[in-house]
Amino acid sequence: MPNWCFSTLVVTGSPEELAAFRQKAEGPNAFGDPGVLTFHAFVPYPEEYARLDKAHIAYTRAIAVRKRILGRIPTDREVAELKKELNAPEKSGYEIGGMNWCYDHWGTRWDANQPELEEEAGALIYRFSTAWSPPIPVVRAMAAQHPRLTLELEYEEGWEGYAGRCRFAGGVLIEEAEWEPEERED
Repeated sequence: MPNWCFSTLVVTGSPEELAAFRQKAEGPNAFGDPGVLTFHAFVPYPEEYARLDKAHIAYTRAIAVRKRILGRIPTDREVAELKKELNAPEKSGYEIGGMNWCYDHWGTRWDANQPELEEEAGALIYRFSTAWSPPIPVVRAMAAQHPRLTLELEYEEGWEGYAGRCRFAGGVLIEEAEWEPEERED
């Protein structure tokens, strides 16, 4: 189980620019699911990993269904037969390189977790969590793709004890600060 890094992303700008950002942010994610914020919409997770992930998920779900039907854990032989029947990959895309890709391109292990959106006049406020670290690289990409908007990411990871803020305008980083959570800078 990861240490969750809690983030608030405030996006400000004209109504037209905010509408375009919001529409893009809604995805879909790498598995085709919509939401209020997916990193995949800005920096797409590679299809070769997503394809293997989808097949691996189908395989693990099939094992769970088989377990419920049988009322027991399937034998190694039954698992091997199911794997062959589904043409399941040995490993998921995430296991063979997707995790490193996520860290390199999003700054975190997975897409935004349980994102919520609040709208105010001239602003979109996203609240979400990420695994272990803040998504600074993907927010940098968002800013570069939407240079007429200002994006401010504030984050805190309580277990390791770090927090910070980065602000982008004109598509570039203009401010960055870090602190210990109890030493918040305003």
